[in-house]
Amino acid sequence: MEGVTSHTVSVSISLDSKRVYAFVSRPENLPKWAPGLCRSLRKSRGGWLLETPDGEVAFRFVAKNKLGVLDHYLTLFRQPGMSARGFAKDIRLVERDLARLKRVMGR
Repeated sequence: MEGVTSHTVSVSISLDSKRVYAFVSRPENLPKWAPGLCRSLRKSRGGWLLETPDGEVAFRFVAKNKLGVLDHYLTLFRQPGMSARGFAKDIRLVERDLARLKRVMGR
């Protein structure tokens, strides 16, 4: 992806990782902590369908595992033709959702 701008967003939550994993690994909780991404969701054959600000998106988690790993490592890529302002807005939305997750988890 030569010439593509990317930005990684993360948050630290000072709680037992099993507690955070139990909450975040349930797709039903996504609208509670990521309203910038997911307004609502419904089960589909292959996973879930999310209603996002930009329309419906297919979504699925990696299989539950003992390591507590979820596919929530997120790198935003500035799409061709996207303005710097639009890219900055996407970054702010993800940062807001992760801050909300931290508040929802009480940390």
